[in-house]
Amino acid sequence: MKAKFRDVKVVSITGILALLAYGIFNIPHAMSLAPPEAPEEWFPKDHMFTKVRALSEVFMFAPEASYITVTVTFGISGINRKKANFNKFVPNSNRGDAIFDEGFDLSNPMCQKAFVRACNDANAYSCNADGCKPFNTIARTNSSICFMEEFRSWAENDTYTWDSSLFTEKLIEFRNTQSPKSNMVESWEQTIGVIDGAIQYASFTFKAPTKSFESLEIKRPVLDRLNQFVDYVKDYPECTTASNPCDCGSVMQTTSFAWTWLRTEEGLVYGFYQGLLICFPVSFIVLLWSTGNYVVSIFALISVIFIVVGVLGFIASVMGWDLGVSESVAGIIIIGFSVDYTVHLGHMYIHAEQEGHHDKERRFDYAARTMVSTVIAGAITTAVSGAFMFSCQMTFFLKMATLIVATIIFSYLYSLVFFMGLLYTIGPSGQTGKIPFEKLKFWKTQAAPKKIPDVVHKSESGNSVHGLHTDEVDDVRAQESDALRTLPEEPSHHQIVGVGESEDQNKLQ
Repeated sequence: MKAKFRDVKVVSITGILALLAYGIFNIPHAMSLAPPEAPEEWFPKDHMFTKVRALSEVFMFAPEASYITVTVTFGISGINRKKANFNKFVPNSNRGDAIFDEGFDLSNPMCQKAFVRACNDANAYSCNADGCKPFNTIARTNSSICFMEEFRSWAENDTYTWDSSLFTEKLIEFRNTQSPKSNMVESWEQTIGVIDGAIQYASFTFKAPTKSFESLEIKRPVLDRLNQFVDYVKDYPECTTASNPCDCGSVMQTTSFAWTWLRTEEGLVYGFYQGLLICFPVSFIVLLWSTGNYVVSIFALISVIFIVVGVLGFIASVMGWDLGVSESVAGIIIIGFSVDYTVHLGHMYIHAEQEGHHDKERRFDYAARTMVSTVIAGAITTAVSGAFMFSCQMTFFLKMATLIVATIIFSYLYSLVFFMGLLYTIGPSGQTGKIPFEKLKFWKTQAAPKKIPDVVHKSESGNSVHGLHTDEVDDVRAQESDALRTLPEEPSHHQIVGVGESEDQNKLQ
């Protein structure tokens, strides 16, 4: 780092330019990280769990089992979570009570027609998203299960003409005695919601063309299209312009897992980027506070940015990773490791002034002697501890090990070569870049000097003062002189009366 050629710091400048160029190269690669377009693999391809899952989809279950089951429901407005003391951190307990739509009445002929129409339209409603291929509809062919069609066939009558009491009686009988033709072991109990003898809600299901564990980018357009289908149903003439319209305002579509996991994936990715955005300003504040020098803090922040960009660019360009769940969770470690070494080195560079080193070269030497060995030791221990996870089977831990080791390597290079190189070549000397924190009322730079008596009296013997021998008096005066030098400078028109200048001391003289 200190090698020169004709007073040019060749090694430092070369290291700075090389790492600067590599950091700029990584910026577009880091920004290209996006959620994966394929389902995430949690085990290697040759792992037994991966093979079992592949074989089970072919032999143990029907092909439709891996696809999203969508439930379209009429009659439920929402969930009252306050009454049940719902805790979002324990979502499976006390979920809440259903809020039923009092305006929905399935015995209303318009509601029956709207329900049957929605069942039929689901099979034909277009969807051009990649997750809807090859069917190009929101439902797989012949996958919908609609009780109203089977109920009307079972009743052998036009249910649209029945009054409310007869319709309710017959529908409850159908619910209790019949099973879906597509699956005789199932029942209609969850589909036809009868509570206290009244029909509170009704629903039908179908299979979407998208698998439950598809990637975020595949599922999100399908979800958007399904929500558009719900809005389309709410605008049916039976729900808006009929003489006795059905209240379709509570129509909703849900799934048991897919959309919940989709929101979880979105939250993890959002949290990753949010963590990075918070990291830089917070780390800059910490650097300002710990070093008290804005020049050193700016150099350190630039180093931290290049460390983060370098790691993200590495996993994108070299490893070929996407920003999935594993990367979002494990990637948070980049933030802490990237700041660590620069904070310590920058602090020691500033602390060197208190040790009598004022120019940048001597400050660099002091920081290198006192802290570089600690940084190297920390880098080795952290990298080795992370390397143990390379023996794991789950891809999550393999990715975490890669991120830890890569972050340590980039932190080591950018802190010792780039950051220290900047300090050695263009770092602040003397008071350059210093932030005057000591002028703030709440900031105390040093303890108050020890109070020493202003007046001393000579004893009758002439060789002691208040019981002190002459040499001890000299020590007291020396301490007083040191204390005076620690006092802040006052305007010239004020005179500081030092010890030894009082009337009593003049008598000694």
